[in-house]
Amino acid sequence: MLSLSSYVLNLVGSILCLIGCLFIIGHFFWIPLLRTSLSRIIIYPTFILLLYDMVSFPSFISKTADLYIERSTIICNFQEAIIQYLILSNFIWSICISVNLLYLCFSPNKNLKKNELLYHLCSWGIPLIVVVITKIPNMISDNGNQCRFKSPNYIKFYLETILFIAFMLFNFIVAFITIKHIISGNLRESETTTTSVLFVNEKKITTKKIVWRLLLYPSILSICYIMTLVLSIYQFSTESYSSSGAGSAYANANNSNNNNNNSINNNKRNDKSTDGANNSNNSYIEILLYISKAIFLLQGFFNALVYLRSSKLRDRYKKITIFRKIFWRDEADYQSINDGFN
Repeated sequence: MLSLSSYVLNLVGSILCLIGCLFIIGHFFWIPLLRTSLSRIIIYPTFILLLYDMVSFPSFISKTADLYIERSTIICNFQEAIIQYLILSNFIWSICISVNLLYLCFSPNKNLKKNELLYHLCSWGIPLIVVVITKIPNMISDNGNQCRFKSPNYIKFYLETILFIAFMLFNFIVAFITIKHIISGNLRESETTTTSVLFVNEKKITTKKIVWRLLLYPSILSICYIMTLVLSIYQFSTESYSSSGAGSAYANANNSNNNNNNSINNNKRNDKSTDGANNSNNSYIEILLYISKAIFLLQGFFNALVYLRSSKLRDRYKKITIFRKIFWRDEADYQSINDGFN
């Protein structure tokens, strides 16, 4: 029952992620002003998350036999490489957003468009290098059993774990610095021109709203990935311990073989009970990993909620009568009164 619930939760997370990503992408191309705002950079991790949702939906990597659509080692390795690439690219784009936040805090007059080429090179190039480095030992040690390896991939685990922890810490530190600037009132305006009578005050308010939205995107990614990171570390440590314990158990069996048959039978019974406990533990970990994947996919839905706060998006919907009457009833009544006087 718990296993079925985890699969259902995974499906719900996948559907909400799909809805959230399509919401952002659709409005990005529908409303021209969203393509020129400072938050336009969110479109790249949105495409990445959408592709991740589509690629990871048929699980060729899972140990559970009934989840395989096709038992193919090639497809499995290809799927795993793409998923690894997309997660890394998603995190690096979050770093780019955090860097933009630092510029908005300390150098608001800098033209951030000049950094986009460097952002693209880092966000698409670095993950490719990491995947190539970590997949080579994967493919060499693959025994042809749907991406299950003879031994844990130490290079992939340590490299990715260090990178993910560093990325998450950086995002949280930048979020803390940004919030501190907002609260203390040190956040300066990022617009250089305006026709408003309020002038400086409006520029500061606009910058504050943009910064609040931008800092939420990396924070949402980091929070949604915490459970996956912790479970991955735990799973790797248990698998490493099991693989090292298997060798010692085999050596103990050979030593007991030289003693008597009774000790051999006892060792066999102990091995069976140990294997049963390990299988139960692995099954429980896999269920938790499915739950963590669902939480990670909710990033797309949460991003859409943040994207919905854009004034450019809401202004477009205010022009549509039915939406204005439902969500902005006071403004619609005020408009109708003015029309009556006119």
